[in-house]
Amino acid sequence: MTLSFRFPTPGFPTDLATGDARIDAHLVALDAALVGAAAVRRQTVMEARDFLLEARDHARDAGRDEATAVDEAIAGLGPIEAIAREQRAGRLAIFHRMMLGMGLGYATLMLLLSLLRTGLAAAEWLPLAGAFAAHAGFFGVPMGYLVAYVFKRAEPSAKDVPRPGSFLVHFAPTSITLSWGLAVLFGLSAALLVAGLAGVGLFATWAPAATIGLLLLNLRLIVGALRAARFRARVDAEALQIDGLFGQARIPRAAITGTARASIPMQLLIPAMGLSHWIEWQDTGGRARRTYVSIAQDMVHGDRLIAWLESAAHANTTRPGTASQRA
Repeated sequence: MTLSFRFPTPGFPTDLATGDARIDAHLVALDAALVGAAAVRRQTVMEARDFLLEARDHARDAGRDEATAVDEAIAGLGPIEAIAREQRAGRLAIFHRMMLGMGLGYATLMLLLSLLRTGLAAAEWLPLAGAFAAHAGFFGVPMGYLVAYVFKRAEPSAKDVPRPGSFLVHFAPTSITLSWGLAVLFGLSAALLVAGLAGVGLFATWAPAATIGLLLLNLRLIVGALRAARFRARVDAEALQIDGLFGQARIPRAAITGTARASIPMQLLIPAMGLSHWIEWQDTGGRARRTYVSIAQDMVHGDRLIAWLESAAHANTTRPGTASQRA
C-alpha cells in the first residue's frame, strides 16, 4: 500500500546525511517507510534528523559515550513504524480533505452550469447525478493526490530572511511560473467565451446565462492566478508591507486588531490560489480596515506570517488601554 503513494528516488539525499553511520542508516530506514514524493518525505526526515542530532549531543554533554549517546537518541525518537504511520495518516487526511473540498466544489460548479444551460424544467436528474459523481472524482482525486503526495511545503532560503526579525513571504518560484501559465490559459478560455457571446466559435450555441457563468469563473481564476504571481510581502518588527496585484499596503503591527481564516462563502468569492485570511487593522485616521491575504502550502513563510499576525492581534487587543480592554 505504501508503494502506491510513493515515488522512486535516486537514493537518500546526501545533504541530509549526518556523517554518523548509525543515525544515517536510521534515517534511510525511516525514509523508506514514508509516503509521497522525496520533497514531501523530506520534511519528516529533516525533523527526525534534527531531533537525533540534538538528543545525541545532549547525551554527550551529560557524559555518555558515543555509542550510548546514539542509542539514547534513537530510543528517544521512537519506533520508525510509529513515525511513518503518523506521516501516512497525516497525508491521507490531506488527501481526503482536498479530494472532497475541491472535487465537490468543481462538481457543484459544473452542475450549476448544466442547469443554466438546460433549465430546471428540462433537467434530467439521473444523468446529472452521474455527471456530478464523475466530475467530483475526475477533479477531486488527482488534485487531492497532488496536494497530499506530490507538492511539498516551501522551504525558505537565506535571502528570505534579509535580517534578524524580518522575513519575506511569497509563492515558490515554480508556483509563480505555474500561476502565469494558468493566467494565460484561463485568459484564452475567457476570450473564447466572449466570442461565444458574440455568436462566434465553440461557445456560440451555449445559452448566454451558462456562457456568462463560465466567463465569470474564468475571470475569478485569472485574477487569482495573477494575485499569486504578483504577491510578495515583507514582515519586520514594526509592520507588514504587502506588494500585490492591486498595489501596495503597509499595515503597522501596532494597528492590527484581529485575524482569522475567511468564511467558506468568502473563500469562494475571493479570487485566490490558497486559503484566504483576513486582517483587521486601523489606519492613521482611526478607520477600521480589512485586508485579505491568501496562504498556500507552497508559500514561503506562509505559516510564519499567520503566526506573526495572530501574535500582533493578541498583543494589541490584550494591551491595557485598548478598546477591547475598556469594553
